[in-house]
Amino acid sequence: MRKKLISAMLSALIILSLAGCGSGGAVEHATLDTEEAVTEEAATDGDSTDEKEDTASTGDVAEVASDGDVSNVLIYVAARDEYRDNDEGVRLYTKSYDELYIMDEQADSFPGIKKALESYNARNNENTEGDFDIDEMVGMAQEQYNSYDEESKQYFSGYYDESRASVVRFDENVISIVDSTSSFLGGAHGYYANVGHTYDVQTGEELKLTDVVGDIDALKDAALEVFSRDYSELASSETESTDLLAESFDDPDTINWSMGPTYLTLYYNPYDIASYASGMQVLNIRYEYYPNIFNKGYGEAEGDWIFETSTMMEDIDGDDSLDYINFNPRVEYNEDNTYSYYSGMDIEAGGQTFTHDYEYYAYKTYIVKRKGNFYLYLVTSEDNDYKILYIYKLSTDGIELLGQGETSFAVPNKTYENGDDYFVDYKGVFCNPDFFYVYKTMSLISTTGGVMPSHISEDGLVEPLQDYFDIPADFNLTSKIDVEGKLVDESGNVGDKTTIPANSNCKLYRSDNETYVDLKLDDGSIVRIEIDDSDYPHTVNGIDIEEAFEGIMFAG
Repeated sequence: MRKKLISAMLSALIILSLAGCGSGGAVEHATLDTEEAVTEEAATDGDSTDEKEDTASTGDVAEVASDGDVSNVLIYVAARDEYRDNDEGVRLYTKSYDELYIMDEQADSFPGIKKALESYNARNNENTEGDFDIDEMVGMAQEQYNSYDEESKQYFSGYYDESRASVVRFDENVISIVDSTSSFLGGAHGYYANVGHTYDVQTGEELKLTDVVGDIDALKDAALEVFSRDYSELASSETESTDLLAESFDDPDTINWSMGPTYLTLYYNPYDIASYASGMQVLNIRYEYYPNIFNKGYGEAEGDWIFETSTMMEDIDGDDSLDYINFNPRVEYNEDNTYSYYSGMDIEAGGQTFTHDYEYYAYKTYIVKRKGNFYLYLVTSEDNDYKILYIYKLSTDGIELLGQGETSFAVPNKTYENGDDYFVDYKGVFCNPDFFYVYKTMSLISTTGGVMPSHISEDGLVEPLQDYFDIPADFNLTSKIDVEGKLVDESGNVGDKTTIPANSNCKLYRSDNETYVDLKLDDGSIVRIEIDDSDYPHTVNGIDIEEAFEGIMFAG
């Protein structure tokens, strides 16, 4: 077995692994920043070469017909922030919400998913508008700001109305989305809530609770049982909460719910059945414990899944008993108490604990089930807004850090939009273990970002589905001199030598981030140039790249 050392740098998430582009041969997959990448034959794990080629590019994905198989589908989010500042540059109001989409080239093959996401976007956007407009909120915020003295004004954080989406289940049956909302629009305190939307993947229709549950009375009994177990103190201190919970089942259409891979969740937001101080009540109704409640086709997810959550009960060792999984970030304050940050993560799983120390400022946690094993995918925002992925294997025998590296979940050919009073960040939704894109910062010829289709391997790690990164940003260089290279086609097959004439516009097109960059010229031709980055400055054909190209920019 051939071994290859992987750089210990955080930026080296993926060492290029698939022998794609029609070259065949061995499949080498990365273990992030562990010590080696393991090479396997292409047919390993029962996958034929043809089967791997079917998922090797978005072009292939677009041709897949919808027959219930959603393993090649990518969902992405447009995270929108609209904001208003006053003449002093003080942020008065921010309105944030998410829109979800399927890739354009997949929409015709999966009309049900397209329809579901269009319905979600229309309904969610309507809910964010409410009974007021931005100008009214800006005026109210300015009025409050004006009422403060000069010292207090520096602490004014503005009004906000935020809604962020999590896809908590995505398979051949359903797509279930939870909006986590929070707002402050004046008054004594803000408000927060969870709102669930669940759709049939094949028809695109939003499901009612009665579509999923065949016996509402039995579901009510289950909810009361879970409530008395998980919220016993609340049931005792606010005795009317139990009655209000029971009454909510008088009209099932008003119940707020979502579907996860192993349980249906009921959300009772502040004031629904208890006081604001008591917070939100979340009731998880496990499918396997109440099998007769659910209609056929709506139960536990089959196969592998990804679930965005920070706590969960799952049987991680196959002994038919549930194991507690929980993640606790540790919060630290700077000496002046002017800001806080996270100093690490304490992980609990199956009676085991794991403490990991590192600094970060925001995070997302995902539980991944792959081939019967369970993993934690932790994505953190660290210095310079780098997104670092940490992968842990969860086991009752111990919790193991498998690897780490720079990445975020991406969308091919989309990055962000930045207007005068809005910002849109396009990100891939990490909800499908068989297909997602990762983003990586690259610095062969300039600092830019690359994206690569990937999936989760049988050993729980990120495994690329092609051997190069696409470069979605519109990043162009101009050749100062004639530059020799080789013609390549869209599939990456290398052809004859050629020359890029001086004064040519050269779009950064793709790269393996190790040895070459493909440049797309205005005539549509693609030319591969080899870059030597063993020393600084980097060179092409022995020439300083800044002598060969104009427009090169490196960060830092």
